[in-house]
Amino acid sequence: MAQENGGIITPDQFESFVKDNYRFLCLVAFRHVGDMDVAKDMVQDFFLDFWNRRDRLNIQTSLSAYASRAIKYLCMAYKNKQRPTISLDEHSLEIEGFDAGADLDHLLKNEMMHKRLEQAIDKLPVERQKIFLLSNKEGLTYQQIADRLDISINTVKTQIKKAYAFIREDMGDLTVLAILLSSIKNF
Repeated sequence: MAQENGGIITPDQFESFVKDNYRFLCLVAFRHVGDMDVAKDMVQDFFLDFWNRRDRLNIQTSLSAYASRAIKYLCMAYKNKQRPTISLDEHSLEIEGFDAGADLDHLLKNEMMHKRLEQAIDKLPVERQKIFLLSNKEGLTYQQIADRLDISINTVKTQIKKAYAFIREDMGDLTVLAILLSSIKNF
């Protein structure tokens, strides 16, 4: 993958990319697959594949945007492999793995947690909330947010970091936060 200076990504650049994006990509994957262990495995597989193909990639967007999109497609492929199967026998039509009660319970829990997330976000200072939502709801990059709001990219990074810390503290459980952040684009 060619960098702006025309070279191939270095091991140090790759290490920095992994450190800066690992958690976010795990949340992206979790949003699609609903299992944090599977999400982590998918992100690790992505980084391994990325490193192995780095000299052949021609990325036209930011590395973060490319990684997010790649993770999304990996998750879609995973979900296609995991689809419930329909088995027919003489007496019934069953969809294996379908439990209406459990699915309803899961939906209600997500709705309750989603409301908790909304409440936590509403407690953020106005500008921090705006920056956080531009990043997580609209999917803008830090640079796009900085340009739109006419602020430095470091201010964007700092405000988003503070927003995550506040939400994590307000909600009290990082696992809950991961579940909720995975559905933020829906509110």
